[in-house]
Amino acid sequence: MASPKTSAAAYEVLARRLRPRTFADVIGQEHVTRPLARSIETGRVAHAFVFSGIRGVGKTTTARILARALNCEHGPTPLPCGTCRPCLEISEGRSLDVLEVDAASQTGIDAARELLETVKYQPASNRFRIYIIDEAHGLSRQAVDAFLKTLEEPPPHAKFILATTAAQKLSATILSRCQRYDFRAVPTATIATALAAMVAGEKREAEPDALATLAREAGGSLRDATSLLEQALAWAEGPLRAADVRMALGLPDAEAASAMLERARTRDAAGALSLLDTAVRGGADLPRLTTELATQARHVALLAVGGKALLEDLGEAELARLAGLAADLSPETARRWFRILLSASDEIGRSGSPQMVLELALVDLATLPELRPLDEILERLESVAAGRPPRGPGGDGPAAPPRPASGGAAGAGTRAAARPAGMVPSPRESAGAPGAAPRALTSKSPGTGGTGLPEAAAQAPRRPVAASSEKPTAVVRAGQGANVSARTASTADEGTPTGRAEAGAAALPSATPPIPLSGGTSSGLAADQARWKGLVTTLTSRNAARFFRLSYSRLLGYDEAAGVVRVEVTGREAATALAEPVVAREIEEAIRREFGRELRFVAVPAEAAEGGSAPQSLDRAGREDPIVKLSVEVFSGHVEAVLPRTRREG
Repeated sequence: MASPKTSAAAYEVLARRLRPRTFADVIGQEHVTRPLARSIETGRVAHAFVFSGIRGVGKTTTARILARALNCEHGPTPLPCGTCRPCLEISEGRSLDVLEVDAASQTGIDAARELLETVKYQPASNRFRIYIIDEAHGLSRQAVDAFLKTLEEPPPHAKFILATTAAQKLSATILSRCQRYDFRAVPTATIATALAAMVAGEKREAEPDALATLAREAGGSLRDATSLLEQALAWAEGPLRAADVRMALGLPDAEAASAMLERARTRDAAGALSLLDTAVRGGADLPRLTTELATQARHVALLAVGGKALLEDLGEAELARLAGLAADLSPETARRWFRILLSASDEIGRSGSPQMVLELALVDLATLPELRPLDEILERLESVAAGRPPRGPGGDGPAAPPRPASGGAAGAGTRAAARPAGMVPSPRESAGAPGAAPRALTSKSPGTGGTGLPEAAAQAPRRPVAASSEKPTAVVRAGQGANVSARTASTADEGTPTGRAEAGAAALPSATPPIPLSGGTSSGLAADQARWKGLVTTLTSRNAARFFRLSYSRLLGYDEAAGVVRVEVTGREAATALAEPVVAREIEEAIRREFGRELRFVAVPAEAAEGGSAPQSLDRAGREDPIVKLSVEVFSGHVEAVLPRTRREG
């Protein structure tokens, strides 16, 4: 029996022992081996080749198979026998007619000249003299220049095979003289299948999850996967398990990473930090652990979107572990998780305290506010504006009535103190007690960007607020010309009337009784309001940027003697913009088509229609309200006007 020392000296690693011997044995490169075999069959073999691709995908191995196929005593043949003298000499690396050159170490002009001196001589004993130049991109410019003429017109007995991992570094003059074959990264599933065959050949057993982990770590390189397998087999005493693979390769614990994400999902930041501390005390590699967390967040997002079909390279145990997270997390939240962890991974590489970076990333995951779809927010805002009960968060019915706030003002103060700094107050905190922060009703036009709002701001319009002259509405104009309304605790006006709006307001004071266009009194005016809403819808659909200020307008009536129709709008700035001649003419033309009357359009600010303006101090208070500021910040807009709530809800 051989001693362990003798056995170790005679051992040949799997990557060399299982090296492919024929084109059919090359795994995952059928797009290369098939045309090469076909060219040998038809006698159309080129004089120079470029084999490019990542490490460990079979470039040099395929070059040696091609050399045997061309020099086999039974060839040239696409199926070299492997037993004749030329095949054995080439396989063992002792053939005088197959020269392998490492261009990474022999880059100079002298080495190139020495090599080219041998090209003119006939093969010693074989059919072709074949030159395999590995890492060909390492050749110096002078060596390439010396090599060009011979590469373009070599003797009939010479063949050149240039293998490289960076084909883009080869000059165009080299590439134009060669047939190029790009070797692809081997698919993970293909590597796992090949590893299973290797394990069976070694009379060992391995779990599918263990092989899947090895295949992913190889990164598309079959040679790397073979080396990792050998390392894992040396570690495990019995059947190879996924835990053995992670221990042997120093990979982070996937189950611990999943547990951290589960704690983050349940908003248990303390639990996630406790698991991280345990992993650090166990010697976890924080950069690799962060990458594992980001990878699992990516897997969760893909599972939520397309199911298991998008993650065929994962084992059943890993899929089962991630399925729970994918069922409870939206793809949007998983995507936000991935971005946070990816940013943390970049920062950990530059930080002197990587643990602190990862700790705060986990806190961000656990405290990430939920997002509401923009369509849902807009629908609920429209419901409030129309006086209908807003629908619930799922859009399937009215929202549940809010629970009464306990403790009055004291209770509201306690909740405000417990809320983290910078968080938006909830609707109950905003309206639960006198003096509490006012609620915000926020919305956004499709042109302003973004997909939603933080939870507190999104829930604000869940229940309608009774009209009150003491609590006004601040109209916020968002980017791209969209209006956003926010309830505040003050009432004010803005600016002074100018141009046509000022003249219209002065000529038609609020004491003028509203005269319906349709005849009659109140019933006629109600019919006019409905027709006016239809007119506004038509105008805004035609040019929203020009007529969006009419969205919250109200028909006041018309002066028969003066031939003027008055329309109440939200704010003096809106009245001034609508009084522009081009805008006013289009509105008057629409009025003529709808009501059949030639009338002059006059936009009256709401505060002028009310017959006065509010104190300037309340205007300032409304503009500085935190909810209004949040609306302005989220929608990249500005406050257009501060109006009494009765005017917006009327």
